[in-house]
Amino acid sequence: MDDGLCVFDGLSDKNVITWTALISGYGQHGRVSDVFGLFRRMIDDGFRLNYVTFAAVLSACSRRG
Repeated sequence: MDDGLCVFDGLSDKNVITWTALISGYGQHGRVSDVFGLFRRMIDDGFRLNYVTFAAVLSACSRRG
């Protein structure tokens, strides 16, 4: 996942789809704290979440227990 983050950080054309894919991947690997950090970073960078992003965050929360 950390390699994926390096690739993501190198992207010049980030969008809600790339953000959501990254958030979803971290969630699927149980890295819930990272999900919250990425979610906050996404919002701070001016991106608006969509229902898929929200579902990815909720899914990560459900894995946390």
